[in-house]
Amino acid sequence: MEKDITIRLAQQPEADALLGRSPLAALVGMLLDQQVPMEWAFSGPWTIAQRLGSEDLDAHAIAAGGYGQANVYRSAADITGPESLAKVRAHKQEMKAAAKAAKAAGSGS
Repeated sequence: MEKDITIRLAQQPEADALLGRSPLAALVGMLLDQQVPMEWAFSGPWTIAQRLGSEDLDAHAIAAGGYGQANVYRSAADITGPESLAKVRAHKQEMKAAAKAAKAAGSGS
């Protein structure tokens, strides 16, 4: 027997309703609560769901995008051992260098 739980942590009706029906949303809110003000943290799952075009936060709907694919080395999802770890680190260093160069070019320095 499922029971709806009334939660008023986010102070937004839609966000609070999502927290009441989705254990994943409640968990995400709790994790965010460690970093930001409570109301913002518990509104976070609703914001994520909305950005995904959904009314609910569904773990199956949250995909890694282009991460975790074969022969791609962009994030922790791509690490399977020491060799792939080195490739991910190299990619991240390249991305940081490119961002730094773009920033320098944009500021005219």
